[in-house]
Amino acid sequence: IANYLRAIHRESNGGDPAFNKMPDQGIAAYLMLLEGNDLDRLLESTYERAVIVVRHHITGSWQLNREVEHIYQLADRLLPGYVTVKVTGQNILFNKASDAMAIGQVSSLALAMFSIFVVIALLFVSIKAGLLAMLPNLIPILTTFGFMGLLDIPLSPGTCLVAAIALGIAVDDTIHLMASFHQNMKTTTDQMLAMEITIRQQLKPVLFTSVALGLGFAILIMSDITSSRDFGILAALVMLTALISDLTLTPTLLVSTQLVSSWDLLMVKVNRQT
Repeated sequence: IANYLRAIHRESNGGDPAFNKMPDQGIAAYLMLLEGNDLDRLLESTYERAVIVVRHHITGSWQLNREVEHIYQLADRLLPGYVTVKVTGQNILFNKASDAMAIGQVSSLALAMFSIFVVIALLFVSIKAGLLAMLPNLIPILTTFGFMGLLDIPLSPGTCLVAAIALGIAVDDTIHLMASFHQNMKTTTDQMLAMEITIRQQLKPVLFTSVALGLGFAILIMSDITSSRDFGILAALVMLTALISDLTLTPTLLVSTQLVSSWDLLMVKVNRQT
Protein backbone atom coordinates (compact mmCIF):
# COMPACT_ATOMS: atom_id res chain seq x y z
CA ILE A 1 0.00 0.00 0.00
CA ALA A 2 2.93 2.33 0.64
CA ASN A 3 4.02 1.94 -2.97
CA TYR A 4 0.59 3.08 -4.20
CA LEU A 5 0.56 6.08 -1.88
CA ARG A 6 4.04 7.16 -2.93
CA ALA A 7 3.10 6.90 -6.63
CA ILE A 8 -0.11 8.90 -6.15
CA HIS A 9 1.70 11.52 -4.08
CA ARG A 10 4.39 11.86 -6.77
CA GLU A 11 1.96 12.13 -9.68
CA SER A 12 -0.26 14.58 -7.78
CA ASN A 13 2.77 16.85 -7.67
CA GLY A 14 3.56 16.73 -11.35
CA GLY A 15 5.71 13.63 -11.22
CA ASP A 16 8.44 15.39 -9.27
CA PRO A 17 10.85 12.68 -7.91
CA ALA A 18 11.21 14.73 -4.74
CA PHE A 19 7.65 13.73 -3.85
CA ASN A 20 8.29 10.01 -4.33
CA LYS A 21 7.81 9.40 -0.62
CA MET A 22 5.06 8.76 1.88
CA PRO A 23 2.92 11.92 2.26
CA ASP A 24 2.75 13.59 5.65
CA GLN A 25 -0.98 14.25 5.25
CA GLY A 26 -3.87 13.63 2.88
CA ILE A 27 -3.52 9.86 3.00
CA ALA A 28 -7.29 9.33 3.36
CA ALA A 29 -7.90 11.42 0.23
CA TYR A 30 -5.30 9.46 -1.71
CA LEU A 31 -6.88 6.15 -0.67
CA MET A 32 -10.18 7.32 -2.16
CA LEU A 33 -8.48 7.52 -5.56
CA LEU A 34 -7.64 3.81 -5.49
CA GLU A 35 -10.06 1.31 -6.96
CA GLY A 36 -11.70 -1.23 -4.67
CA ASN A 37 -9.91 -4.20 -6.22
CA ASP A 38 -6.55 -2.60 -5.57
CA LEU A 39 -7.34 -2.08 -1.91
CA ASP A 40 -8.91 -5.51 -1.42
CA ARG A 41 -5.61 -7.16 -2.27
CA LEU A 42 -3.62 -5.04 0.14
CA LEU A 43 -5.90 -3.79 2.93
CA GLU A 44 -8.60 -5.26 5.10
CA SER A 45 -11.95 -3.43 4.97
CA THR A 46 -11.36 -1.97 8.44
CA TYR A 47 -7.83 -0.84 7.46
CA GLU A 48 -6.48 -2.72 10.48
CA ARG A 49 -4.46 -5.21 8.46
CA ALA A 50 -2.19 -4.64 5.49
CA VAL A 51 -0.50 -7.07 3.11
CA ILE A 52 3.11 -6.77 1.97
CA VAL A 53 3.82 -8.90 -1.09
CA VAL A 54 7.42 -10.13 -1.36
CA ARG A 55 8.77 -11.69 -4.53
CA HIS A 56 11.96 -13.70 -4.16
CA HIS A 57 14.08 -16.38 -5.82
CA ILE A 58 14.69 -18.50 -2.72
CA THR A 59 14.15 -22.23 -3.37
CA GLY A 60 15.78 -24.01 -0.43
CA SER A 61 13.65 -24.58 2.67
CA TRP A 62 16.58 -23.95 5.00
CA GLN A 63 17.32 -20.54 3.47
CA LEU A 64 13.63 -19.62 3.40
CA ASN A 65 13.23 -20.50 7.08
CA ARG A 66 16.24 -18.33 7.89
CA GLU A 67 14.82 -15.35 6.00
CA VAL A 68 11.42 -15.73 7.67
CA GLU A 69 13.07 -15.76 11.08
CA HIS A 70 15.02 -12.65 10.09
CA ILE A 71 11.75 -10.90 9.16
CA TYR A 72 10.28 -11.64 12.57
CA GLN A 73 13.40 -10.31 14.27
CA LEU A 74 13.25 -7.09 12.26
CA ALA A 75 9.56 -6.69 13.04
CA ASP A 76 10.16 -7.04 16.77
CA ARG A 77 12.95 -4.46 16.63
CA LEU A 78 11.47 -1.87 14.26
CA LEU A 79 7.69 -1.96 14.67
CA PRO A 80 5.60 -0.70 17.61
CA GLY A 81 4.42 -3.27 20.11
CA TYR A 82 0.78 -3.07 18.97
CA VAL A 83 1.75 -4.11 15.42
CA THR A 84 1.91 -7.85 14.78
CA VAL A 85 3.48 -9.55 11.78
CA LYS A 86 2.61 -12.91 10.26
CA VAL A 87 4.53 -14.36 7.33
CA THR A 88 2.38 -16.57 5.12
CA GLY A 89 1.76 -17.42 1.48
CA GLN A 90 1.98 -20.32 -0.94
CA ASN A 91 5.76 -20.65 -0.69
CA ILE A 92 5.64 -20.69 3.10
CA LEU A 93 2.94 -23.38 3.15
CA PHE A 94 4.81 -25.51 0.59
CA ASN A 95 7.98 -25.09 2.63
CA LYS A 96 6.26 -26.25 5.82
CA ALA A 97 4.78 -29.22 3.97
CA SER A 98 8.21 -30.17 2.59
CA ASP A 99 9.81 -29.95 6.02
CA ALA A 100 7.01 -32.05 7.52
CA MET A 101 7.47 -34.72 4.84
CA ALA A 102 11.23 -34.78 5.34
CA ILE A 103 10.91 -35.09 9.11
CA GLY A 104 8.23 -37.76 8.74
CA GLN A 105 10.38 -39.66 6.25
CA VAL A 106 13.39 -39.71 8.56
CA SER A 107 11.38 -40.65 11.66
CA SER A 108 9.40 -43.41 9.93
CA LEU A 109 12.52 -44.94 8.38
CA ALA A 110 14.36 -44.76 11.70
CA LEU A 111 11.46 -46.45 13.49
CA ALA A 112 11.22 -49.15 10.82
CA MET A 113 14.96 -49.82 10.93
CA PHE A 114 14.93 -50.00 14.72
CA SER A 115 11.96 -52.40 14.71
CA ILE A 116 13.65 -54.68 12.19
CA PHE A 117 16.87 -54.60 14.19
CA VAL A 118 15.04 -55.58 17.40
CA VAL A 119 13.13 -58.45 15.73
CA ILE A 120 16.23 -59.93 14.06
CA ALA A 121 18.35 -59.47 17.18
CA LEU A 122 15.73 -61.27 19.30
CA LEU A 123 15.30 -64.05 16.74
CA PHE A 124 19.00 -64.88 16.62
CA VAL A 125 19.78 -63.67 20.16
CA SER A 126 22.54 -61.53 18.71
CA ILE A 127 23.03 -57.82 18.24
CA LYS A 128 25.47 -58.72 15.47
CA ALA A 129 22.65 -60.47 13.58
CA GLY A 130 20.45 -57.38 13.87
CA LEU A 131 23.20 -55.17 12.51
CA LEU A 132 23.93 -57.70 9.78
CA ALA A 133 20.33 -57.50 8.59
CA MET A 134 20.50 -53.69 8.49
CA LEU A 135 23.47 -53.34 6.15
CA PRO A 136 21.90 -54.84 2.97
CA ASN A 137 18.72 -52.85 3.59
CA LEU A 138 20.47 -49.51 3.98
CA ILE A 139 21.76 -49.69 0.41
CA PRO A 140 18.32 -49.48 -1.32
CA ILE A 141 17.32 -46.58 0.95
CA LEU A 142 20.50 -44.64 0.25
CA THR A 143 20.15 -45.47 -3.44
CA THR A 144 16.62 -44.01 -3.43
CA PHE A 145 17.77 -40.62 -2.23
CA GLY A 146 20.85 -40.82 -4.45
CA PHE A 147 18.67 -41.31 -7.53
CA MET A 148 16.41 -38.46 -6.42
CA GLY A 149 19.38 -36.12 -6.28
CA LEU A 150 20.89 -37.42 -9.52
CA LEU A 151 17.63 -37.18 -11.49
CA ASP A 152 16.55 -33.95 -9.74
CA ILE A 153 13.38 -35.57 -8.40
CA PRO A 154 11.87 -33.56 -5.51
CA LEU A 155 10.54 -35.07 -2.30
CA SER A 156 6.76 -35.28 -2.65
CA PRO A 157 3.86 -37.24 -1.11
CA GLY A 158 4.43 -39.85 -3.82
CA THR A 159 8.21 -40.19 -3.83
CA CYS A 160 8.52 -40.20 -0.04
CA LEU A 161 6.86 -43.64 -0.03
CA VAL A 162 9.55 -45.30 -2.14
CA ALA A 163 12.14 -45.68 0.64
CA ALA A 164 9.63 -47.33 2.99
CA ILE A 165 8.51 -49.72 0.25
CA ALA A 166 12.11 -50.55 -0.63
CA LEU A 167 12.89 -51.25 3.02
CA GLY A 168 9.92 -53.60 3.38
CA ILE A 169 10.75 -55.63 0.28
CA ALA A 170 14.50 -55.74 0.89
CA VAL A 171 14.18 -56.86 4.51
CA ASP A 172 11.71 -59.56 3.49
CA ASP A 173 14.25 -61.08 1.11
CA THR A 174 17.00 -60.69 3.72
CA ILE A 175 14.99 -62.56 6.35
CA HIS A 176 14.26 -65.37 3.88
CA LEU A 177 17.96 -65.74 3.13
CA MET A 178 18.97 -65.59 6.80
CA ALA A 179 16.34 -68.10 7.91
CA SER A 180 17.11 -70.51 5.07
CA PHE A 181 20.84 -70.24 5.68
CA HIS A 182 20.33 -70.93 9.35
CA GLN A 183 18.25 -74.01 8.59
CA ASN A 184 20.85 -75.34 6.18
CA MET A 185 23.60 -74.81 8.76
CA LYS A 186 21.86 -77.42 10.90
CA THR A 187 22.58 -80.11 8.32
CA THR A 188 26.17 -79.13 7.53
CA THR A 189 29.03 -77.43 9.31
CA ASP A 190 30.38 -75.98 6.06
CA GLN A 191 29.16 -72.39 5.80
CA MET A 192 30.03 -72.12 2.10
CA LEU A 193 28.06 -75.27 1.34
CA ALA A 194 25.13 -74.06 3.42
CA MET A 195 25.12 -70.75 1.55
CA GLU A 196 25.31 -72.53 -1.80
CA ILE A 197 22.22 -74.55 -0.88
CA THR A 198 20.50 -71.38 0.36
CA ILE A 199 21.15 -69.54 -2.91
CA ARG A 200 19.76 -72.48 -4.88
CA GLN A 201 16.62 -72.49 -2.73
CA GLN A 202 15.99 -68.76 -2.57
CA LEU A 203 17.37 -67.47 -5.89
CA LYS A 204 14.21 -68.01 -7.94
CA PRO A 205 11.74 -66.61 -5.35
CA VAL A 206 13.86 -63.53 -4.66
CA LEU A 207 14.65 -62.96 -8.34
CA PHE A 208 11.12 -63.46 -9.64
CA THR A 209 9.41 -61.32 -7.00
CA SER A 210 11.90 -58.46 -7.38
CA VAL A 211 11.72 -58.49 -11.19
CA ALA A 212 7.92 -58.70 -11.16
CA LEU A 213 7.62 -55.82 -8.70
CA GLY A 214 10.19 -53.77 -10.61
CA LEU A 215 8.34 -54.23 -13.92
CA GLY A 216 5.04 -53.45 -12.23
CA PHE A 217 6.36 -50.19 -10.84
CA ALA A 218 8.04 -49.39 -14.17
CA ILE A 219 4.62 -49.18 -15.83
CA LEU A 220 4.06 -45.94 -13.91
CA ILE A 221 6.87 -44.34 -15.94
CA MET A 222 4.37 -43.92 -18.79
CA SER A 223 2.04 -41.89 -16.56
CA ASP A 224 1.28 -38.27 -17.45
CA ILE A 225 1.26 -37.34 -13.75
CA THR A 226 4.72 -36.21 -12.70
CA SER A 227 4.56 -37.59 -9.15
CA SER A 228 3.40 -41.01 -10.40
CA ARG A 229 6.11 -41.08 -13.06
CA ASP A 230 8.80 -40.18 -10.53
CA PHE A 231 7.49 -42.85 -8.16
CA GLY A 232 7.67 -45.48 -10.93
CA ILE A 233 11.24 -44.55 -11.87
CA LEU A 234 12.49 -44.64 -8.29
CA ALA A 235 10.60 -47.79 -7.33
CA ALA A 236 11.89 -49.73 -10.36
CA LEU A 237 15.48 -48.64 -9.72
CA VAL A 238 15.20 -49.47 -6.02
CA MET A 239 13.85 -52.96 -6.74
CA LEU A 240 16.91 -53.63 -8.89
CA THR A 241 19.25 -52.27 -6.21
CA ALA A 242 17.56 -54.29 -3.46
CA LEU A 243 17.86 -57.46 -5.56
CA ILE A 244 21.57 -56.93 -6.18
CA SER A 245 22.17 -56.11 -2.51
CA ASP A 246 20.33 -59.21 -1.26
CA LEU A 247 22.10 -61.56 -3.66
CA THR A 248 25.61 -60.19 -3.12
CA LEU A 249 26.08 -58.43 0.21
CA THR A 250 23.74 -60.58 2.32
CA PRO A 251 25.39 -63.94 1.41
CA THR A 252 28.83 -62.45 2.01
CA LEU A 253 27.85 -61.24 5.47
CA LEU A 254 26.13 -64.51 6.38
CA VAL A 255 29.08 -66.66 5.39
CA SER A 256 31.40 -64.60 7.59
CA THR A 257 29.09 -64.66 10.65
CA GLN A 258 27.94 -67.54 12.82
CA LEU A 259 24.28 -67.15 13.80
CA VAL A 260 22.42 -68.86 16.61
CA SER A 261 18.63 -68.47 16.84
CA SER A 262 16.47 -68.41 19.96
CA TRP A 263 15.03 -71.76 18.92
CA ASP A 264 18.51 -73.31 19.05
CA LEU A 265 18.99 -72.06 22.60
CA LEU A 266 15.58 -73.40 23.57
CA MET A 267 16.39 -76.84 22.12
CA VAL A 268 19.73 -76.90 23.96
CA LYS A 269 17.97 -76.08 27.20
CA VAL A 270 15.34 -78.78 26.64
CA ASN A 271 17.99 -81.38 25.80
CA ARG A 272 19.89 -80.58 28.98
CA GLN A 273 16.74 -81.00 31.05
CA THR A 274 15.95 -84.35 29.46
